[in-house]
Amino acid sequence: MPSMNNKQAFMHTFSYNGNLYSIGGFVRPDISKPEYFTDNVEYLEYGKQKWIVLQKLPKARGLFNFALTENLCFIFGGVSKVSPTSTQIEENRNIDILNLTNNTWSSYANKLPLYKD
Repeated sequence: MPSMNNKQAFMHTFSYNGNLYSIGGFVRPDISKPEYFTDNVEYLEYGKQKWIVLQKLPKARGLFNFALTENLCFIFGGVSKVSPTSTQIEENRNIDILNLTNNTWSSYANKLPLYKD
């Protein structure tokens, strides 16, 4: 298998229409730098053995869930940084949708409810 274009770990992967998709997760540039969430999205074209970079997630996130239905991949939950320069993390309540036919993102208008004890 060829190397991905972007470094990623603990990403979510799934197979769709003969391609292997990789979404989000963590990146650690080197041992001296901390991990951070990534907004990378790529897929492997099995026939060509080549990774194709897609439009990035609307917001970098890790530890999220996803669901596939027909040609849509729903990304929900997980955690993100409060801002790109922050070290604080927060719940990501957005529901983002990747259209696997044209590889574009959209966002669901409603957000996930806040977790309460």
